[in-house]
Amino acid sequence: MAPLLHGSTLQAQSPSGWVKDAESAGRPIEESGERGPETGRSKAAGLLAAARLAAGARTPSTLHLRGDSRRFVRYVSVKSPTRIEERERELSGRFEFDFLLPDRFRIRMKGETLGGYGFKFEEIVNGERAWRNPPLKVRSSNSDSRVIDVGDVERTLLMQTQSARQQAAFHALGILAFSPSSYPLELREVGLFEFAGETFDSALAATSDGLLLNLLFDRQTRLLVGLAASYLDTFQEAVIAEVASVDRRFISSTYARAREERRRRRHPRQRQEVVWRFTDHRQVSGQLIPHRFLVYFNGRLIEENRITRIRLDEPIDGRRFEGQERVRY
Repeated sequence: MAPLLHGSTLQAQSPSGWVKDAESAGRPIEESGERGPETGRSKAAGLLAAARLAAGARTPSTLHLRGDSRRFVRYVSVKSPTRIEERERELSGRFEFDFLLPDRFRIRMKGETLGGYGFKFEEIVNGERAWRNPPLKVRSSNSDSRVIDVGDVERTLLMQTQSARQQAAFHALGILAFSPSSYPLELREVGLFEFAGETFDSALAATSDGLLLNLLFDRQTRLLVGLAASYLDTFQEAVIAEVASVDRRFISSTYARAREERRRRRHPRQRQEVVWRFTDHRQVSGQLIPHRFLVYFNGRLIEENRITRIRLDEPIDGRRFEGQERVRY
């Protein structure tokens, strides 16, 4: 399961599939003459309450689950200075969640990268504190990357905190229609959301760090079945030099062509959209739990996650949520 986008990147942008009213797309609710901000908030809260009721009308005290993930990666393979191929690969991974509600969450992920290396990390939320293991390396904002100041450390810590909180919130919402108490949602408006030929009831929710989410509800079952977020950013296609040769000049020329392709395939800053779909709901201890999570980037499926083991209301060792915020130099 791939990490979510950092909060510093996700800006307060309404996803492009969202319309506030089926008859007046894009027209502010406050100006519609039919509903005001308080009514919008009340209806949004009502959608979330109905989703909890449809899923089982209760929130378990604990949740533990494990699962497998598949990521579908498109990339450009540079074989030689003159030979370039568009390719696709499937990368496998695993994940494990521990939720001790209402405010302790532990998410562990591991998998493989295009470069052939593996990765493994965990993100933990314990009340008002959140961190990552292993911690991120501090990124210098100076022209000399060897120079690190206090601001660089603080920004890296904030990035880790936001990422861990967002991971916990996304999965708590998708699995339990529940928002962590230490990362509350402010429900704002209601409308419709169109995606992949389907129309969902939708509530717009904001977090304290500026992230806007659309909560997507099935219009028949009332279950919360998706989340969507959009943001403005550049997009870099993956370009990898895959050269088989012992000729140093040939290898050097191939890597130079790969660098050229990276520059050429860097897209300008524009709206990007990510949609998470939660499907295959099954009864577990009286609770409907989605067992399949799909992730779409700009309409293309990039990841599939399946739960293989799940337990509710069983004791979880509190030491799993212990640790401290730190960075790596």
